[in-house]
Amino acid sequence: MARIATVGWIGLAAALALGAAGCNRSQTQSQEPDPASANLAPADQSGQPAQDQTAAAPAQEAQYQGSPEQLSEAPQPPPPLPDYSQPPCPSDNYLWTPGYWGYSHAGYYWAPGAWVTAPFVGALWTPPYWGFSGGHYLWHAGYWGPHVGFYGGINYGFGYTGLGFSGGYWGNGVFNYNRLALNVGGGVHHVYDHAVVNYTPVNRISFNGPRGIGVQATASEGVAFRERRMEALPAQTQLRHEAVGNRAQFASENGGRPAMVAAPRGIESGREGPAAAPPAAREAPGGNARPAAREPNARPEPNAGPAARPEMAAARPEPRGMPENRPEARPSIQRPEQVRPAPAARPTERPEEQKKRQ
Repeated sequence: MARIATVGWIGLAAALALGAAGCNRSQTQSQEPDPASANLAPADQSGQPAQDQTAAAPAQEAQYQGSPEQLSEAPQPPPPLPDYSQPPCPSDNYLWTPGYWGYSHAGYYWAPGAWVTAPFVGALWTPPYWGFSGGHYLWHAGYWGPHVGFYGGINYGFGYTGLGFSGGYWGNGVFNYNRLALNVGGGVHHVYDHAVVNYTPVNRISFNGPRGIGVQATASEGVAFRERRMEALPAQTQLRHEAVGNRAQFASENGGRPAMVAAPRGIESGREGPAAAPPAAREAPGGNARPAAREPNARPEPNAGPAARPEMAAARPEPRGMPENRPEARPSIQRPEQVRPAPAARPTERPEEQKKRQ
């Protein structure tokens, strides 16, 4: 009885301590709001429930349909996430894209995490995830967008705590890095410190569903899912190609401990730094890019067209006094005048010849 009473008092004391810690943490959060909270989209005010993203997402999976190295359906869950350290961020405006388990005909393989240059100012990465639905595990591809969407509630670490992204935020056209969440290198100039609160407990679970992470998308994540999105960049796809071609990356070979968990160096997105245009403008160059490229050259100023018409009208009579500018106009008038005197000279010579003969 004494032992039970002692355990009871210890449990009560621990509960009170946790409660006090929770109160202190709430007060700290209220006094110092996380600037990275803007990475979540504003909650949908229409009253519509958040879209169920644990089911298949054709819009995201279209890029992988029929791909031999990345199948969108698996019969068993992926292995636990490997425990690894993040390489330092190489320079400004690089964003961290966590590693993940992909699935091919040969089984699960690990695609390394990597620092990737942002494709546009304000770009945020929503990691991929596996979700259980209909008796199978379905693949949900990652994407770029203005807000962070639902990624299964998986705690990938490094700012991806299961909800949103607390590793930094965009401000004044540059990305600001939270040094308490990310490994910031010497090439980064915009940093700050803010304590990270994990939405999902720190664990190695890598899928959403039964016996995994049992959370659903919030209203804010539903808004991000309906926004215009950009699929993985070619540099990210190339990194996945290299992973699937390396047997040491497969769980069947490494027992869940891949040979390369993270790319040692940052990878370029194929663009010269982040562009200022949002993905909506970059995805529709067909009807907008051509007029924008040609009209400024033809009409450098809005009033150039009307101002040019009087000049063209005044220029028409000028060739009369300047035959060198219009050589085809003057000979058409002079040729008849030059031809007429020639026949007139011949009759004057013929009578003289006749007198000489007489």
